[in-house]
Amino acid sequence: MVELSEALEPWLKRPFALFGYSMGGLLAHAWAQHLRKQGFPQPERLIIAACGSPDTPAGIDPAKVDTGTFITYLKQLGGTPDEVFESQELMDLVLPKLYSDFRLVVRLRECIDESALTQPITALAAQDDLHSPPPAVARWSKHTSGKFTGVTLPGGHFSMLHEPRVLIDQILGALASS
Repeated sequence: MVELSEALEPWLKRPFALFGYSMGGLLAHAWAQHLRKQGFPQPERLIIAACGSPDTPAGIDPAKVDTGTFITYLKQLGGTPDEVFESQELMDLVLPKLYSDFRLVVRLRECIDESALTQPITALAAQDDLHSPPPAVARWSKHTSGKFTGVTLPGGHFSMLHEPRVLIDQILGALASS
């Protein structure tokens, strides 16, 4: 985080917001906390999509399940093309990276700073998201002393990525209200 903050410091002098989708929501939150602790300029708003709040337990801990269970979970999540699951060569390439991503989610949730941010948070949920259901996304309200806006949209975990216009409209609307 230190290197990222230092590399982006010239850009942090302008008004900015942080956006994070799925695991990126936890990363945006962690970076906002880091910026605050280190005295860097703060984002004007956090916009989180398809991500349960940091105090929500991880949907799965890859260290606690067998490979078959982890693969079943990935299939239910819906973000990995069927062709990947059908190819052992692709699975050998992708699975270690997915394990790493999910372990990072668990670690980010384990080491959250309980102090609330001051900037507004907009949290976008998908009504049929099994990984980050709307109640888990709504819990972001506990992580800001500023305004909280929760929005629930149709679809599953990756639906907002398949409807970029809807996602962009939500982001622009959140930024306009800052």
